[in-house]
Amino acid sequence: MAGFNSIEALKAEILKRMRNALTTAEDDIYGVYRQYNDGFYNEYSPFLYERTYQLRDNLDMSGIEPLANGYAANVYYHNDWSYKSQSGELTTGEIVNLIMHGEHDQHDVRVWDDATSELIGEGKGYQILKDALNSAGL
Repeated sequence: MAGFNSIEALKAEILKRMRNALTTAEDDIYGVYRQYNDGFYNEYSPFLYERTYQLRDNLDMSGIEPLANGYAANVYYHNDWSYKSQSGELTTGEIVNLIMHGEHDQHDVRVWDDATSELIGEGKGYQILKDALNSAGL
């Protein structure tokens, strides 16, 4: 880092680097969820119904949101997953976390839960953020 004439200038540089690091981390974390999401769709092709792709098309990132002393970013599904299955009993969200396709036990991917477990339970999310901060010089 270059020399700084004030605490404010140092803080501004740190916040700029944090923002860049968080952008990288958000992209990488989104990639983990996308991998599980795509895995759900790639492992089974329905023949009794036509897919809506509601889950696939609704994975999103918030982008960087400023806070008082830093930033926040979110990876999320922007729809409420309330679309009911053909039987009308289960929502899209319930189906994918019950490891089901079309209400039939066909696979072993709990889309949101497995990705979250990898990121939080196995510490991958922490490592992604740490690596991004280190790459930004923090």
